[in-house]
Amino acid sequence: MPFNKSIVGLDLGAHAIKSVQLHPSLRESEPAPLYSMRRDDPFDDGSDPDALSEDVERFLGQHELDLDHVVTAIDGNKISLRRLTFPFRDRRKLNQAIPFAVEGEIPFELEDIVIDWMSLVEVGAGGEVLAALTRRENVASRLAELQMAGVEPRTIEAEGLVLGNLSALFDLPTRCLIVDLGHRKTNIVLVVNGRAVNAHAIPVAGAAFSKAIAKTRGCSIDEAEERKCQETDNAVAAFPELEPLLGRLSREIVRFLDATLGQILEGDEGEEGEITGIDDVILVGGSARLAGIEAALEDLIGIPTSCIGEPREGELGPVLDEEADPVLFAPAIALALRSTPKATSRLDFRQNEFAYRTNYLQILSQDLRPTAILAATAAGLALLSFGTSLVLESSRAGDLEDRARALYSEVLPGSPSDNPVPAMTRALREAQNRADFLGIYGTDLSAVDLLAELSRRIPPDVKVKFEDINIDRRVVKIKVLGESYQAADRLKSLLAKAPPFANAEVDKVKSTRGGQGTSFNLTLNLATEGEAS
Repeated sequence: MPFNKSIVGLDLGAHAIKSVQLHPSLRESEPAPLYSMRRDDPFDDGSDPDALSEDVERFLGQHELDLDHVVTAIDGNKISLRRLTFPFRDRRKLNQAIPFAVEGEIPFELEDIVIDWMSLVEVGAGGEVLAALTRRENVASRLAELQMAGVEPRTIEAEGLVLGNLSALFDLPTRCLIVDLGHRKTNIVLVVNGRAVNAHAIPVAGAAFSKAIAKTRGCSIDEAEERKCQETDNAVAAFPELEPLLGRLSREIVRFLDATLGQILEGDEGEEGEITGIDDVILVGGSARLAGIEAALEDLIGIPTSCIGEPREGELGPVLDEEADPVLFAPAIALALRSTPKATSRLDFRQNEFAYRTNYLQILSQDLRPTAILAATAAGLALLSFGTSLVLESSRAGDLEDRARALYSEVLPGSPSDNPVPAMTRALREAQNRADFLGIYGTDLSAVDLLAELSRRIPPDVKVKFEDINIDRRVVKIKVLGESYQAADRLKSLLAKAPPFANAEVDKVKSTRGGQGTSFNLTLNLATEGEAS
């Protein structure tokens, strides 16, 4: 089972509401806060359906609790238990067979009850299970009461059987009876090897003690309650009217043990009805603090009786606050332990239409809230960084554009442009085209100037005529017509003496048609030495 961030065990007692909030982690736990609040009218008959909701709401208003994972229970007197034996252990088959097995033993229709169960003993291919039944209206009522107070319990346990979870935190005897002395009722639970194997609710508890005192002493119930609690020496001896109630309580306990031991422990009865097979009786609950009740019950039952001791520090760490009273808060502690890995009870009446629905959006909003805040902060910083970079780059681009515009105005004065870079690109391309056409070379002569210089270099007695001129950047090719072959040789020698024409070449000398002259090609290669290499 995964660890939960926080688990609240909510004990909805008739006299007081108590809570224990555990914070289990992989290594240790923080001391759990324990809260208690006396209910407005603990001696009413519980007929007002809004009373519990109002008390729970008031309790939550007084104490800050994390209500994400709340475990509570159905009252033990509203639960019926059945021990059933089956020749198989498959959970799917058991889920189908258990309702039919109990159908003939209950005065209700199957659709009117909620059933959950836990395995007790495995024998061969089969085993024995303990089925817990409660009326569907009990679950609906408990849910409605808590939801009206703003609480959505994740688990609804069986009030008595959940006390077996105390073995996860307290050193309990191998075979013991846990007696939860509450206000209106007493839950008795048989625990074997740390697991609850049977339970029973008895309608005798603290409220009956107070009413007996009030009736005998002629005082109000609240005054009787106060007198009972103020007696710190031996309340049982100080109020003899409690003896019949304790006698009834002890007889119910003996009867429960007598009926249960033969089925579970195969214990034997000693002489005079002495019960064997039980190591201790452990008392918990508010009425367990009645002075002298431990000794009185031990004398009546014949089994060593004591209040529950201090919790041990184990895998769950220092679970309880040092000032907490484990006797008073034991039921709430057992409920909180229900959702830890050490729990021995796994009953849950939240089934079918009552099943807990996980609100993933709420979980994300709560558990991922710090992550979301960090992510939002990181996103904000990233946007701020991006905006700052954008502003800086825009400013830098503006500066570059201003410099380019100034350079453009300097190179091409009188030609303003809003986009200097494209304008400079166009001007450079046009200049390059003109250079390609006119031939601006290393001699600083254009093609026109070059041809004019060539005409001046040719003396009048050299009869030549330029028939075709081809200018290709640094190479000028001319087709020349002359009177004779000597004209070609003389023209080459004359041009070789002029620096611009030092690389002049004459080739393809041949007679013209009709034999009246010659034609040849004059090539002027104007590349500098560096460019030629």
